[in-house]
Amino acid sequence: MPMASPVSIADVHDGLGEIANMIAGNLKPLLPPGVTLSMPSVIAGADHSRHFPDVQYCLSLPFADSSRSFRIGLVQFREKSRGRHHRE
Repeated sequence: MPMASPVSIADVHDGLGEIANMIAGNLKPLLPPGVTLSMPSVIAGADHSRHFPDVQYCLSLPFADSSRSFRIGLVQFREKSRGRHHRE
């Protein structure tokens, strides 16, 4: 039986982005008219920081297995923030 090839970090990031897209696809029909979703972002590493000025609401869902963990987050900005770019 052939061994599976190792999964690259790029593949892991792509997979996490796809999970975020699937969640967003199910969430989008439940949002009020005029509310839009951005493209997903993947942030990697234990030593990172996020700063979101003008945040109205934030939700973070943790996921884990025996060796790794990750979170999927949703951030809602106040109306005046619309159109500005934010970095995570």
